[in-house]
Amino acid sequence: MKQMCSAAVCADVSCSASDLAAALRDIQIQNEKIAAKNLQELNEWYKTRFPDFNQASTKHAENVRRFREGTGKRSVVF
Repeated sequence: MKQMCSAAVCADVSCSASDLAAALRDIQIQNEKIAAKNLQELNEWYKTRFPDFNQASTKHAENVRRFREGTGKRSVVF
């Protein structure tokens, strides 16, 4: 077992390269699981929100069309 000391910090280093590689693999697997879960949650959010956004967009487009038609009629009157 190696001991590293610097100023007031002492740490025992008792892991090998294979232990470190295994720990990094475990961390990578955890990160991949978290990323997959986040992607699934994002897809679910998108599926619930897209109809709302689509409906709002359609309503906005209709309002713009009505406004344009209204301004066209007014310009003829003036």
